[in-house]
Amino acid sequence: MIVIDTIAKELDMKPKDLVKESLKTYLEKRLVKVESDIFIITKKYGVKDAIYNS
Repeated sequence: MIVIDTIAKELDMKPKDLVKESLKTYLEKRLVKVESDIFIITKKYGVKDAIYNS
């Protein structure tokens, strides 16, 4: 975890907070990608409504 500690220090953050924020950002980005994929698939197959909670 030397890299995390170094980056956290540069950003003036606690390493635990850096990991937490990084994971949150990653998951939010992945969610956008998945929602985009769902939209593309529904349009491709003519689905009128895809039910999912965002």
